[in-house]
Amino acid sequence: MTIAIIIGEISLGVVSGIGIGAFLAGSVLAYFLFTALLKKRRDTLMKEAEAEAEVIKKDKILQAKEKFLQLKSEHDKNFNERNSKLVQAENKIKQKEISLNQKFEEAQRAKKEVDVIRENLNIQLEVLEKKHEEVDKLHRQQVEQLGIHNRAEICNLT
Repeated sequence: MTIAIIIGEISLGVVSGIGIGAFLAGSVLAYFLFTALLKKRRDTLMKEAEAEAEVIKKDKILQAKEKFLQLKSEHDKNFNERNSKLVQAENKIKQKEISLNQKFEEAQRAKKEVDVIRENLNIQLEVLEKKHEEVDKLHRQQVEQLGIHNRAEICNLT
């Protein structure tokens, strides 16, 4: 074998070794580059997903606040309506109570007036009965006097 063949074989071995080494180095380099690209892509996608999630979260919070305000507004409206009806009913009851109290006081005054009139009539009746008794007594006395005078006259006539 000649040196040229040996050198050719060695060169071929070296070139093959260099080629395999370069291939392996390229594969490793491609792997790391591909991994770095995938990591960068993953990080970008994660940031985009987090940003989108934050937007969705804020939107949902806003929707929840709007719903809460709507429900609160409806509740306040219903509460105010009920409260208004309650106040109206209370006022109506107070008016009826005032009216009944006035009628009761009027009835009490009328009863007192009737009692005073009844007492006055009883007093007048007693006075009238006393006068009637006096009149009857005077009438009897006059009848008796007339009776005595009439007897005396009868006696004088005889």
